[in-house]
Order: sequence, then structure tokens, then C-alpha cells
Amino acid sequence: MLEEITLHDVKKIKAEINRIWIKFRDLQKKTELKINCDITMIVTLVLDVYPVTRKQWDIGADGTTADDPVERIYEKDNITILKNGSYTWWRYDEKNGSYSIYDTNKRFYWIKKLEDGTCFIQSDGDVNTLKRFAWAANSKGPFIYAKWNCSYCIDKPQYPPHALICTKCYNPRYWKCSDLSCQTPQAAEDAKYCRKCGNKKK
Repeated sequence: MLEEITLHDVKKIKAEINRIWIKFRDLQKKTELKINCDITMIVTLVLDVYPVTRKQWDIGADGTTADDPVERIYEKDNITILKNGSYTWWRYDEKNGSYSIYDTNKRFYWIKKLEDGTCFIQSDGDVNTLKRFAWAANSKGPFIYAKWNCSYCIDKPQYPPHALICTKCYNPRYWKCSDLSCQTPQAAEDAKYCRKCGNKKK
């Protein structure tokens, strides 16, 4: 069995996260919001690093980032390192039913599921960001983040929502740009123009 080579100083990253958590914990004024939604959906929205999905609901998403910005995922430590050097981290507290999350925008979130089924969020960020999460979780979120099966393959392989093309038959989830020099797979069925070159759908 081959030993996994560590490419990043995970111990250093975790120490940095701990310092950020302590600073957040002791912050006197935090942004707070109670949202009537599924906690799993909120966590998915906060942790999403893929512009293909995030740009569909987040007006502040980086449109210049590549479809796959991830450099490496450390599943054991719940850390995702991006190619630009930023990272996300999360932890679930089973006793309190809460998530602690650090996102690529260097914001900290504490999300707890309440007994009435709602979610309570604390953050060191802007309240409008929390409102955007609330809106996405209760409107587009479940559809955007649904996994999909390739309709061309016989065995119907399943893919995550940010993957726009089947790795077996190379057919797109929705449609490809008709320009042979582009052929970019699109992020939505109802898109009228190619998201890369602007070519109109045929």
C-alpha cells in the first residue's frame, strides 16, 4: 500500500483555524440570522467552491475562476485547498447539532439546527450574505445541488452538480457550445449563450 504524501502543512492550517475560531468566539458583535431551511443545504451553500454551481445563486461569486478550482481535499481533516491558496474547513458538533465553518472568503460561520426545524447562523461577515444563503436554500439550492445521471450511458453513472460532462462518454449534462474551437459544457439547460465565448445556442 502506497503512503499518501502530504502536500500541505495541515497541522499549520489547523492551528490557524483554531486561532480564527477563538477570535470569532470572543467577538462581541456577530451577524446573526434565523432561517427556515434545511441545515444540510445551508452548509452546502457556504462550503461550495465551484463557480459552476455557486454563480447560479451567488452574485458575489468569482466569475474568473476555473470550473475546477480545487487543488487538494483532505477528507480526514475536512479541509479543501484551492489552487489560489485559500481553503475551506468545517467541523460538525454532534452534541449541539451545529457546524463550524471557515470559507474561502476568510469568513467564519456557526450554524445550529433548532428544535423547530429552523437554522440559526452566526457570522463575522455581512448580514446580506446570510440573507443570500437563506434565499438560495429556499429557492434554487435543492435543484442546483442535485446530483445527476448521464442520460447517454447505459449504466447511468452519477456525478456531482459541478461536473458538467460525463467522464465516460464525454457528453454534457446540458449542452456544449457548437463552436468546435470552444465546445464548453454549459451550467444550465436554459442558458442561451455560451458562458465562455458567448456563442448563441443552436
